[in-house]
Amino acid sequence: MTIAVKKIILGQFLKLPYIDESPAWEYINTEVVQKPMGGGKHSLLQKRLVAAIDAVGSN
Repeated sequence: MTIAVKKIILGQFLKLPYIDESPAWEYINTEVVQKPMGGGKHSLLQKRLVAAIDAVGSN
């Protein structure tokens, strides 16, 4: 679920104290939106992707 905080300009967004918190925050069309955390399928895909990249990198 995403939560829109309010409409602001980019300069204001970059000065927000919490934009580096997890889950990440995004600036989309003047709205500040918090990205949802990835779920189980996301984690599994991420592990497989890392393993594939590591396999290619070690050759």
